[in-house]
Amino acid sequence: MKKYYDILNLNTNATQDEIKSAYRNLSKKYHPDINKDKDSENKFKEIKNAYEILTNKSKSPFQSSNNSYYEAKYTNEVKFDFFNDLFTYNDSYPNFSKPPGTDSQIKIEITLEESFNGCRKKIDIDWNDVCNKCNGNKTIDGSPIEACGHCSGNGYTYQRKSIGNNFVGIKQRCFDCQGSKKSSIYDRCTSCNGRGFVKSTKNITIDIPAGTKNEHCLIIKNYGLLSEPYSYRGSLIVNFEIKKHDLFTVEGFSLRLKFPLYWKEALLGGEIEFPTLKGSFKQKFEPFICSGEKVVLPGLGLLDPSSRKTGDFILEFTLETPKIENIQNCAISDVDLYLNKTIVDREKIDKYIKENKK
Repeated sequence: MKKYYDILNLNTNATQDEIKSAYRNLSKKYHPDINKDKDSENKFKEIKNAYEILTNKSKSPFQSSNNSYYEAKYTNEVKFDFFNDLFTYNDSYPNFSKPPGTDSQIKIEITLEESFNGCRKKIDIDWNDVCNKCNGNKTIDGSPIEACGHCSGNGYTYQRKSIGNNFVGIKQRCFDCQGSKKSSIYDRCTSCNGRGFVKSTKNITIDIPAGTKNEHCLIIKNYGLLSEPYSYRGSLIVNFEIKKHDLFTVEGFSLRLKFPLYWKEALLGGEIEFPTLKGSFKQKFEPFICSGEKVVLPGLGLLDPSSRKTGDFILEFTLETPKIENIQNCAISDVDLYLNKTIVDREKIDKYIKENKK
């Protein structure tokens, strides 16, 4: 041990305070960032090692204060603080024995009207609860599982890694018990098949905000699944699918309605009543209107939940071109019949207006 005192320029009867003071002074003097001499790095390591051994901070499982062979053999086993911080789990990290829960997903179908106004829905979701027979212990008789033999019930193990000429200890989750601290060998409960929980369904009510679209999802915390008995519960992720509407098409946060005109209306002009998700409105149009002409009405589209702005409503007029093979031999009554021909989509629009009158 005398050589370590000599490295720090101390007597063998030096106190711990004197050792620390000598180490601070010499480490500053020979630190490679300060001292550019080519031998400064080796000298610094030597000083660091001597200090660790004299203060009993660098003793490995193979070292012994009564055996100079072991001390000499592991002279380079220096544990720098930054290596320790980098490769060792901190005690403030989450406890391995209580893992996070498992997220679950569900897809529900809603109408365009429900998306526009927002709604409240009752849904059935996957659920799991702690097994009543084994009380979450997973064993056939309900007794606690024995401690893991690999990690001695700690939930983690230490592994030595070499980095250059140095060694660090890495704290890692036990691969056998996966941090649960319990043995993986036991007689499993027949009710839950050794899972510790049983599957079921749960009926809940959710609020769907206005403006919900296909690409949106609703995340509800603590309504997911348990990954282990008494673990944290995951989140429920609700995905939405909007049913295809008979009249309206969605374009971003805007809505489009293709409104078919009778040919007589297109030639003479007039006023039509058209539906929106906010009720019905009237719109005038000029004579000789062409198919594809549009009227954009701001504020009648879907609500954007992020910006709280509302999209537009696009009213597009359409005309069906007459298909008369021999116009010269066509009677006037036939032309008049076509000009007043019943349009199926127009009937759907009229029916929707009547059903949604406020």
